[in-house]
Amino acid sequence: MIASRSNQVPMWKNARLGGQILVLALAGTPDARATPRVVIECSALSEDERASVEARTHADLLVKGLEDGELHLTCPGGTGQVKFRSGASERVAAAPLPSPGRARVDALLALVDAVTPAATPSPVEPKSQPGSQPQSQPAPESERALQPAPEPQPVPQAAPLTAVASDSPSAWPVPVRAPFSAPVPARPAPPAAGTPVPDPRAPTARPWHVGAGGEAELWATEAPGALGLRLRGGRTLAGPIALGLVLGSALAASEPDQVSVRVWRAGVEAAACADVALCIVLGTQLNRLSAEAPADWSPASHAKTTVGGTLRLDYVIDLGRLQLVPGAGVLVYPARRIVTLNGERVLSVPRLTGSGVLELRLPF
Repeated sequence: MIASRSNQVPMWKNARLGGQILVLALAGTPDARATPRVVIECSALSEDERASVEARTHADLLVKGLEDGELHLTCPGGTGQVKFRSGASERVAAAPLPSPGRARVDALLALVDAVTPAATPSPVEPKSQPGSQPQSQPAPESERALQPAPEPQPVPQAAPLTAVASDSPSAWPVPVRAPFSAPVPARPAPPAAGTPVPDPRAPTARPWHVGAGGEAELWATEAPGALGLRLRGGRTLAGPIALGLVLGSALAASEPDQVSVRVWRAGVEAAACADVALCIVLGTQLNRLSAEAPADWSPASHAKTTVGGTLRLDYVIDLGRLQLVPGAGVLVYPARRIVTLNGERVLSVPRLTGSGVLELRLPF
């Protein structure tokens, strides 16, 4: 006997009944496990649609091997939204709901499948059955040496989660934060072949300098010494070597008869500086000693020119844009210098005298 059309059951209802039977069959097996909690809050579903979605969802979770978590299914504003939370992770998928019927049930199940990943199976050792053949023993070392090495197998990559797009802001997926990992600092690339390595002792970006200051020379004879001004201009060469041109003028103490001695200097100096800004200065200079008397004397002046050498220690103090350079050393002359005026000795300078310098320099 053939049933009437009104008594026929739709195909999607048969699927619902089949899902319920599958859930009952899996739950009744000895190895049945717990499944995540399923919460359905969707007023747009009919009783048959709700039962079909719940039964097929449980069957899908059992097949995937998920044991803990919570699956929450809602339908806000005609949009299906499924959230699956397991531990600290949460996955969300959403999509518009089609017309009532089998298409709506299939759309919700597609969202459930998108947010529920399959659990990683744990390795299970095979149980030995009575009457089964024993496992094969490993080959001896002599035979294993002749066997070719197994080829490396590619590591499977986890497929990215894809969610159904939705225009509703409430259905946007919540991002899952990846575990924090500290950034690994990038190692500097080695210099290319032929690239010159910079020398830390190379001259700075300001190789030129000018300076002005005072200079004193100690005589300890007829006059205690001469005190005056000096000007310097120079340039730093390759390495710690610097060359400079020096000009100076000094005046000695006057005698009781108003005779004075003026000193003129012009020379070249070379300085070698260490990392602690201590410099050794070597140089040569042309000295001119001039004895000057009142205008009514005859003759009124007498000059003597000699060449001398400089040996000095300078210390460079960095003041930002400027440099303060104090120094102390000696002046060496080839012979004793005697200055006379009208046949009388005015000044006698020894071959070795003391020297002191204080300069303020401007590098550029």
